[in-house]
Amino acid sequence: MAREKTQEALCDVRKAYRLIFAYQRRILDSIRLLTQEYEVLYGGPKFAGRPKFKRFEFDRWSWDYLPLYQAIFKFRINKEFELSIYINADNGFFLNDRGNHLDRTNLDRFEDAEDSNSYITLIIANEHFNHEQRVALNNRLITNKITDNKLSGEHFIAKRYDLEDLIDVQSIKAVRANFKSYCFSVDPNLKIFS
Repeated sequence: MAREKTQEALCDVRKAYRLIFAYQRRILDSIRLLTQEYEVLYGGPKFAGRPKFKRFEFDRWSWDYLPLYQAIFKFRINKEFELSIYINADNGFFLNDRGNHLDRTNLDRFEDAEDSNSYITLIIANEHFNHEQRVALNNRLITNKITDNKLSGEHFIAKRYDLEDLIDVQSIKAVRANFKSYCFSVDPNLKIFS
Protein backbone atom coordinates (compact mmCIF):
# COMPACT_ATOMS: atom_id res chain seq x y z
CA MET A 1 0.00 0.00 0.00
CA ALA A 2 2.84 2.43 0.80
CA ARG A 3 4.31 1.97 -2.69
CA GLU A 4 0.91 2.76 -4.27
CA LYS A 5 0.60 5.95 -2.23
CA THR A 6 4.13 6.95 -3.19
CA GLN A 7 3.33 6.38 -6.87
CA GLU A 8 0.21 8.57 -6.53
CA ALA A 9 2.20 11.28 -4.77
CA LEU A 10 4.88 11.22 -7.47
CA CYS A 11 2.20 11.52 -10.14
CA ASP A 12 0.92 14.60 -8.29
CA VAL A 13 4.48 15.98 -8.25
CA ARG A 14 4.78 15.51 -12.03
CA LYS A 15 1.46 17.29 -12.54
CA ALA A 16 2.55 20.08 -10.18
CA TYR A 17 5.82 20.66 -12.05
CA ARG A 18 3.95 20.85 -15.35
CA LEU A 19 1.44 23.24 -13.83
CA ILE A 20 4.23 25.44 -12.44
CA PHE A 21 5.94 25.45 -15.83
CA ALA A 22 2.71 26.61 -17.52
CA TYR A 23 2.08 29.19 -14.78
CA GLN A 24 5.59 30.64 -15.04
CA ARG A 25 5.41 30.79 -18.84
CA ARG A 26 2.10 32.68 -18.55
CA ILE A 27 3.55 35.11 -16.00
CA LEU A 28 6.64 35.83 -18.12
CA ASP A 29 4.53 36.32 -21.26
CA SER A 30 2.15 38.62 -19.34
CA ILE A 31 5.00 40.75 -18.03
CA ARG A 32 6.53 40.95 -21.52
CA LEU A 33 3.21 42.17 -22.94
CA LEU A 34 2.71 44.66 -20.10
CA THR A 35 6.19 46.15 -20.50
CA GLN A 36 7.07 45.63 -24.17
CA GLU A 37 8.35 49.17 -24.72
CA TYR A 38 10.63 49.36 -21.67
CA GLU A 39 14.20 48.34 -20.98
CA VAL A 40 14.57 45.53 -18.44
CA LEU A 41 16.74 46.63 -15.51
CA TYR A 42 16.37 43.62 -13.24
CA GLY A 43 14.38 40.46 -12.73
CA GLY A 44 14.66 37.95 -9.94
CA PRO A 45 13.25 36.27 -6.87
CA LYS A 46 12.30 38.12 -3.68
CA PHE A 47 11.11 35.32 -1.36
CA ALA A 48 14.36 33.40 -1.63
CA GLY A 49 17.72 33.59 -3.36
CA ARG A 50 18.67 33.03 -6.97
CA PRO A 51 19.27 29.40 -7.96
CA LYS A 52 22.95 28.47 -7.99
CA PHE A 53 23.50 26.11 -10.90
CA LYS A 54 27.26 26.51 -11.42
CA ARG A 55 27.86 24.88 -8.09
CA PHE A 56 25.00 22.88 -6.64
CA GLU A 57 24.58 23.09 -2.88
CA PHE A 58 22.41 20.54 -1.08
CA ASP A 59 22.11 22.84 1.93
CA ARG A 60 20.18 25.51 0.01
CA TRP A 61 16.48 25.57 0.77
CA SER A 62 13.97 24.44 -1.83
CA TRP A 63 12.57 27.96 -2.28
CA ASP A 64 15.75 28.90 -4.17
CA TYR A 65 14.67 26.51 -6.91
CA LEU A 66 11.26 28.15 -7.25
CA PRO A 67 12.40 31.68 -8.18
CA LEU A 68 9.08 32.94 -9.56
CA TYR A 69 7.15 32.06 -6.40
CA GLN A 70 7.60 35.73 -5.54
CA ALA A 71 9.64 37.85 -7.89
CA ILE A 72 10.25 41.43 -8.94
CA PHE A 73 10.96 42.86 -12.38
CA LYS A 74 12.17 46.42 -12.89
CA PHE A 75 11.93 48.48 -16.08
CA ARG A 76 13.16 51.96 -16.93
CA ILE A 77 10.36 54.31 -17.98
CA ASN A 78 12.47 57.47 -18.35
CA LYS A 79 15.43 59.15 -16.66
CA GLU A 80 13.48 59.67 -13.46
CA PHE A 81 11.05 56.78 -13.06
CA GLU A 82 11.02 52.99 -13.01
CA LEU A 83 8.18 50.52 -13.24
CA SER A 84 8.42 47.61 -10.84
CA ILE A 85 6.24 44.55 -11.23
CA TYR A 86 5.97 42.40 -8.16
CA ILE A 87 4.60 38.88 -8.65
CA ASN A 88 3.17 37.10 -5.64
CA ALA A 89 1.99 33.58 -6.48
CA ASP A 90 0.96 32.94 -2.87
CA ASN A 91 0.71 35.40 0.00
CA GLY A 92 -0.05 32.64 2.54
CA PHE A 93 3.23 33.06 4.40
CA PHE A 94 2.78 36.83 4.76
CA LEU A 95 -0.84 36.55 5.89
CA ASN A 96 0.33 34.59 8.94
CA ASP A 97 3.76 36.16 9.49
CA ARG A 98 2.48 39.37 11.09
CA GLY A 99 6.04 40.56 11.71
CA ASN A 100 7.11 37.63 13.87
CA HIS A 101 9.29 36.14 11.10
CA LEU A 102 7.82 32.67 10.84
CA ASP A 103 9.95 29.89 9.45
CA ARG A 104 9.47 29.92 5.67
CA THR A 105 10.24 26.20 5.50
CA ASN A 106 7.32 25.25 7.76
CA LEU A 107 4.41 25.10 5.30
CA ASP A 108 1.99 24.37 8.17
CA ARG A 109 2.51 27.98 9.32
CA PHE A 110 1.25 29.36 5.97
CA GLU A 111 -2.38 30.41 5.61
CA ASP A 112 -4.41 27.76 3.77
CA ALA A 113 -4.06 28.01 -0.01
CA GLU A 114 -7.83 28.48 -0.32
CA ASP A 115 -7.65 31.55 1.95
CA SER A 116 -4.55 33.06 0.30
CA ASN A 117 -4.25 35.17 -2.83
CA SER A 118 -2.13 35.41 -5.99
CA TYR A 119 -1.56 38.88 -7.38
CA ILE A 120 0.63 41.25 -9.30
CA THR A 121 1.49 44.74 -8.06
CA LEU A 122 2.55 47.49 -10.46
CA ILE A 123 4.63 50.23 -8.83
CA ILE A 124 5.87 53.47 -10.37
CA ALA A 125 8.61 55.19 -8.39
CA ASN A 126 11.84 57.07 -8.78
CA GLU A 127 14.88 55.03 -9.73
CA HIS A 128 16.23 54.84 -6.17
CA PHE A 129 13.04 53.41 -4.67
CA ASN A 130 13.78 50.08 -3.00
CA HIS A 131 10.64 49.32 -1.02
CA GLU A 132 8.74 47.35 -3.66
CA GLN A 133 8.39 44.19 -1.60
CA ARG A 134 7.19 46.13 1.42
CA VAL A 135 4.63 48.00 -0.68
CA ALA A 136 3.47 44.94 -2.62
CA LEU A 137 2.93 42.81 0.47
CA ASN A 138 1.39 45.46 2.70
CA ASN A 139 -2.39 45.25 2.63
CA ARG A 140 -2.68 48.44 4.69
CA LEU A 141 -0.67 50.45 2.16
CA ILE A 142 -2.71 49.15 -0.75
CA THR A 143 -6.22 49.87 0.47
CA ASN A 144 -8.81 48.74 -2.06
CA LYS A 145 -5.89 47.59 -4.24
CA ILE A 146 -4.63 51.12 -4.96
CA THR A 147 -2.33 53.62 -3.31
CA ASP A 148 -0.66 56.94 -3.97
CA ASN A 149 1.61 57.44 -1.04
CA LYS A 150 4.89 58.58 0.35
CA LEU A 151 7.17 56.01 1.90
CA SER A 152 10.41 57.18 3.50
CA GLY A 153 9.86 60.53 1.77
CA GLU A 154 9.76 58.98 -1.72
CA HIS A 155 6.73 59.21 -3.95
CA PHE A 156 5.27 56.07 -5.46
CA ILE A 157 2.11 54.95 -7.19
CA ALA A 158 1.02 51.33 -6.84
CA LYS A 159 -1.92 49.23 -7.86
CA ARG A 160 -2.57 45.56 -7.25
CA TYR A 161 -4.32 43.20 -9.65
CA ASP A 162 -5.42 39.64 -9.01
CA LEU A 163 -3.50 37.21 -11.22
CA GLU A 164 -6.78 35.93 -12.59
CA ASP A 165 -7.12 39.41 -14.19
CA LEU A 166 -4.29 38.35 -16.57
CA ILE A 167 -6.01 35.47 -18.33
CA ASP A 168 -5.44 36.48 -21.95
CA VAL A 169 -4.03 39.20 -24.20
CA GLN A 170 -7.21 41.27 -24.01
CA SER A 171 -7.28 41.23 -20.20
CA ILE A 172 -3.56 42.11 -20.02
CA LYS A 173 -4.17 45.09 -22.31
CA ALA A 174 -7.08 46.07 -20.03
CA VAL A 175 -4.75 46.00 -17.00
CA ARG A 176 -2.25 48.19 -18.93
CA ALA A 177 -5.00 50.68 -19.80
CA ASN A 178 -6.36 50.67 -16.25
CA PHE A 179 -2.96 51.29 -14.67
CA LYS A 180 -2.13 53.98 -17.25
CA SER A 181 -5.41 55.72 -16.48
CA TYR A 182 -4.86 55.42 -12.74
CA CYS A 183 -1.35 56.90 -12.97
CA PHE A 184 -2.67 59.75 -15.13
CA SER A 185 -5.35 60.51 -12.51
CA VAL A 186 -2.64 60.74 -9.83
CA ASP A 187 -0.09 62.66 -11.93
CA PRO A 188 -1.16 63.90 -15.41
CA ASN A 189 2.51 64.59 -16.27
CA LEU A 190 3.53 60.97 -15.80
CA LYS A 191 3.41 59.22 -19.14
CA ILE A 192 3.52 55.43 -19.06
CA PHE A 193 2.67 52.81 -21.66
CA SER A 194 2.28 53.85 -25.27
